[in-house]
Amino acid sequence: LDAWVLEELLRQLGPVRAALTDASAAFAVNVSQQTLASPEYLTRAQSLLQSARFPATLLSFEIAESVAIGRLPEAERFVASAHELGC
Repeated sequence: LDAWVLEELLRQLGPVRAALTDASAAFAVNVSQQTLASPEYLTRAQSLLQSARFPATLLSFEIAESVAIGRLPEAERFVASAHELGC
């Protein structure tokens, strides 16, 4: 579901992408516990961002505290990888 949400967000924002960078917009996508444990999600996110030509700086990922605490190593890896993407 998380991948679909990101894909749908990028699809809907595609037509107004240029205006968003000028407006200093920002968007956040929630990350589930399952997604947090999946290294493929960020690879997919990078691919989606590139194909949509969507600035990664406009995107952030939200991880609930309860999820992050329960999976701290995965949360740290996810945050570091998302930062490398520019999010």
